[in-house]
Amino acid sequence: MLRNQPKQHNKWLKIALLILVWIVIWSLSKDLSKVRRGFGRIEEARDRLYDAQEKNNDLKQKMASVETDYFKEKVIRDKLNMQLPGEVVVVLPGEIVPKSDSEEGVIETEKSNWEMWWEVFR
Repeated sequence: MLRNQPKQHNKWLKIALLILVWIVIWSLSKDLSKVRRGFGRIEEARDRLYDAQEKNNDLKQKMASVETDYFKEKVIRDKLNMQLPGEVVVVLPGEIVPKSDSEEGVIETEKSNWEMWWEVFR
């Protein structure tokens, strides 16, 4: 009887050790996947940062061009219709559509109601 007890203890010890190793491996693999996802989020944040920096640089360039005296004078002249002393502002009408030759020669006479219906059904 004494000889059987160490074998059974040895068997239970091996099973417990195997279960413990399996739990450690499972835990490490789970932590490794979390680390990989963390690196992915870091890359996404770097991409967003790069995009934001590009947009910031574009806005800085636009701001620099808007702050120039040339741009301010252009806005004052074009949109506010202001001028320097001694200048005259001339405001032209919008788009003028010239009449075509065919429209100039045709004189439209009034037709009666029955004549217009006659043309529709003809």
